[in-house]
Amino acid sequence: MLKRISNLKYLIIMFVLGSSLVLPGCSEMAGSGTETILGLGLLAWQLGVFDKNGGDDNDPPQILTLTAVPNTIPLGGSVLVTVVAYDPDSSDTLLYAWTCGDGNLSAPTESVTTWIAPTDNTGTFYINITVSDGHDSVTSQIPVIVTQT
Repeated sequence: MLKRISNLKYLIIMFVLGSSLVLPGCSEMAGSGTETILGLGLLAWQLGVFDKNGGDDNDPPQILTLTAVPNTIPLGGSVLVTVVAYDPDSSDTLLYAWTCGDGNLSAPTESVTTWIAPTDNTGTFYINITVSDGHDSVTSQIPVIVTQT
């Protein structure tokens, strides 16, 4: 079964016996089989084309916006962090995973979470978000500054 290949602008097929052919946007092409056609001994090929995702037509999710309000807070303060993501494959369910090296996250698997800053450490902290559709994922981060007061 042939799969759709997105972003493949041109296709040049060369029949070269005993060699592989890789086209732009493809990870591999394979063909096999010989057959006599009309008694002329012509070579007939069954050609398979596979995209770079191994035949998976999945489109990865996209992060549209990532916000932290406010973006500067005192020790022990909290910030509301929100991600808005989209998946071109409307049937895919988006999964969220927030992480940060210090502090606490109230809802680490939701699109909106509250990050509570540490009470003993100032500086710039990066809150990371990974959005997955179960096939592909995309990651981004946003800085939050924690001050003494």
